Amino acid sequence: MIHVIDEKTDKILAVLSEKDFYNDEYEENLKGVEKFKFFMSALHPKAGFFASRRKIVIPGEDGEFKEFILQEPLLINNTKEIYTVASYTDLRKQNIIDPIVLEGYTAFTAGQFVLNLTDWELGTVEFGGTKKVEFPEPLDAYEALWEVAKIFGLELRFRVEKKGSKIVGRYVDMVKRRGELSGKEVVFGKDIEGIERHETAGELVTALKCYGPVREDGSRLMVVVEDEEAFQKWNDHGRHLWGKYEPQTENSEMTEERLRTLGEMELAKRITTQIQYKLSTIALEHIYGLEHEKVRLGDTNRVKDESKNPPIYLDARVISIRRSIKKRSRKFVEYGDFIEYTREEVMAEWKKLQAEFQRKLAQLMLVSITSSAGNIFKNGEGSTVLTVNTFLGGTEYDMNGTRYTYQWTKRDKDGNVDTSFNKTGKSITVTSADVLESAAFSVEVSMSGTVLQKSQITVSDVYDGEDGYTPIKGFDYFDGKDGQNGKDGSSAYLWVRYSQNSNGNPMTTDPTNAKYMGVATTTTPSAPTSFSFYTWSLIKGTDGQPGEPGPDGRTSYLHVKYSNDGGATFTANNGETGGAWIGTYVDFTEADSNNPSAYTWNKVKGDKGDKGEKGDPGAPGIPGKDGIAHMGPTAPSNPAVNATWFKTDANGKIIGIFKWSGTVWIESEMTQDVLNVTNLAAINADLGDVIAGTLTGVKITVGGTKGTVTIQNDEIYYVAPNGWVTKIQGAEVLAVNTGYSQAKVNPNGLFVDNLGNDLGGASYGVETLNGITHAEIYADKDIALKAHGSTKARVINTGISLEDDHIVSTADRGWIAPTLLNGVSNYGGGYQTAAYYKDALGHVHLRGFLTGSADGKHILTLPAGYRPSALLSFATWSNSSVGTSRITIASDGKVTATVSGNWLSLDGIYFLYAN
Repeated sequence: MIHVIDEKTDKILAVLSEKDFYNDEYEENLKGVEKFKFFMSALHPKAGFFASRRKIVIPGEDGEFKEFILQEPLLINNTKEIYTVASYTDLRKQNIIDPIVLEGYTAFTAGQFVLNLTDWELGTVEFGGTKKVEFPEPLDAYEALWEVAKIFGLELRFRVEKKGSKIVGRYVDMVKRRGELSGKEVVFGKDIEGIERHETAGELVTALKCYGPVREDGSRLMVVVEDEEAFQKWNDHGRHLWGKYEPQTENSEMTEERLRTLGEMELAKRITTQIQYKLSTIALEHIYGLEHEKVRLGDTNRVKDESKNPPIYLDARVISIRRSIKKRSRKFVEYGDFIEYTREEVMAEWKKLQAEFQRKLAQLMLVSITSSAGNIFKNGEGSTVLTVNTFLGGTEYDMNGTRYTYQWTKRDKDGNVDTSFNKTGKSITVTSADVLESAAFSVEVSMSGTVLQKSQITVSDVYDGEDGYTPIKGFDYFDGKDGQNGKDGSSAYLWVRYSQNSNGNPMTTDPTNAKYMGVATTTTPSAPTSFSFYTWSLIKGTDGQPGEPGPDGRTSYLHVKYSNDGGATFTANNGETGGAWIGTYVDFTEADSNNPSAYTWNKVKGDKGDKGEKGDPGAPGIPGKDGIAHMGPTAPSNPAVNATWFKTDANGKIIGIFKWSGTVWIESEMTQDVLNVTNLAAINADLGDVIAGTLTGVKITVGGTKGTVTIQNDEIYYVAPNGWVTKIQGAEVLAVNTGYSQAKVNPNGLFVDNLGNDLGGASYGVETLNGITHAEIYADKDIALKAHGSTKARVINTGISLEDDHIVSTADRGWIAPTLLNGVSNYGGGYQTAAYYKDALGHVHLRGFLTGSADGKHILTLPAGYRPSALLSFATWSNSSVGTSRITIASDGKVTATVSGNWLSLDGIYFLYAN
């Protein structure tokens, strides 16, 4: 689907479903080109949303989102053609980077510098070292970002994040290499729908002479860059293939280091563009069972080109992709950036992959036979062409009959094989001479000697009765003898059903996850309802045996320490405290080395500079502000910040205190530490608002529309107009609804009493049992547990009752790896390792796939708190299949395997631990 985004608020304005647009095409390559186009009806109610400069978002292939900016849409008749470019190209307009040299910058800090003041921020950055980043001429933010990527040898990946109905983030990732080393094989001239091969050997060079801009004195800087690997592969009788390179810049002060860097990048481009492939492929990842066969931009695949002698085997990189977001099964891929291999290096792996491909193809292929003239001949005359149709993922393949081999056989009406009938090819001709009443024609579809699928069609020969009369007006034809009835003709109908069982019982029309497919033919247009009428074939095989365990991988660790003396010693906390120098190294040991010489040290904090010279005296300052305090009926005309104005009335009495904020006067209040009176015998004044201080031995009564509040000694009373009373006395709060109920809170808890027999009494408090303090909730009737606006459960007379369809939800605990005993070990190879855990309900769960077990062997011991109350026994999976092996768990935690093989599974074992 396509989301339309408001360019100012980033909110989603409208959404187009797949039925609302057509002829869409998304294109992206590794050179920073990314665009999307589609067509829609100009009469569509949402067509008005697609205006120039508006943004749209489409889904990527891996759950991410891509954002684009609409260019001016084209309106042709009633069709709206919409063309867009990636929104990150707007970085060109969001910031300009002036010429600058950034010393000691990382890829992350350089990227942050470039993206400052833009709509984008850095995401993943896969580079931790520092380099000099030089921008010798003004660059826009988009150009500068690519320059940073070149300097650090990284590639850019742009993405946006959507949350709800709004775009919440735009990110630039700097990665070492886009894509994966997938191992997927692409064969030139085979297994590809269409392929174009482009050679650009005329641009290939193995060395460059690089010339800098002309300096003011007329001289030019020149450096030579060479590639030894390219020289060994492409040299001309021991001589380099030379090229010339002049950077497009006016920076006459370019350094030799900068010129060499630019030359090396240019040579790398000229070496790796000599061969490119453009392929029209099947997006196999959208076919059931081949979800792993995905191809992404930047992936490196295995390409085999047998048009050369000897054949060429290459690792090729996907440099460009065109696809549809609506028709996901089609994808156009361009390959480049090759590494060559010999035939011997790839032949063993090729055979393995070819066998796997044929096995999967046999599972996914559907085959049918069509007849050009129907499947019924009349009166021993007629002919027809039988053609095999092969389908993969709903698409027909091998329409020209060159991809697969087709072998035909014939059986007569009694089921006997006609050994004289031997035809091959995608299409064959059958005449009435081949059919005696009826004959069944079968075909085997194979590849490289392996039969992939079979299909069959039955052709019949029927005879009409004797010819009738041509009617003549006035002639009576009904006094003759009745003619004989001719044979009825018949129609053939093909029916397909699916099942999980080999006999087809039960069966369904839904092929999802089916293991068997049944085929039946009838002469009526009604499908047979009994599974016994169908011929059943396996279409999905069982999983193979586990492979041999692979070797353990190695984990690398980056170690970091700090120093203040160039690496002679560590800083405090054994080098963990930051310092002026940073030391790093990488190995396969998790623990840090305590030897400073093991680290490579780089200075991250420069030395303190010399003290500068004393500056010249400054110019005279502007006239000062009025004094800090002022008293009078009018405010001072030129106050300083924080100046105080004591405002007076006509008699000179202070009626207000104000402070100048720099822009306005703010009224201030006098606190008790300003007005400090030792003994105030009496007050005869309008006090206004009293907000602090202490009043002792007095009674204060305050009345209002909502009731009366009385404060006296250690009690506070509130009486509402309806007579309800709230009282705070000492450490107790009491609320009384006179004549009905009351509630109180004190150090012993919260209590609700039943005074009027209309409410049940309840309390909340604590009690001590066996030296342990417990919270206690008491109620005369039920206790309701409410959350999110409704009652979820009640505590009733017989226990806890859940309301409606609510459940008891518990959080699982973490898995714990046990110590395996007596030579038993984890099987490996992607299977679960041995572990146990106890959930919140007290059930102990086991998992794991083990090897090295033997009959009666003690394999591990469960600790206290994870043991059963009595001896338990569980049937499990092993070499001997399910049910023939046993796991015994004793109350002392001892786990014993009784098994005739050497591997078993602990998955699915659980029990209630002894409490």
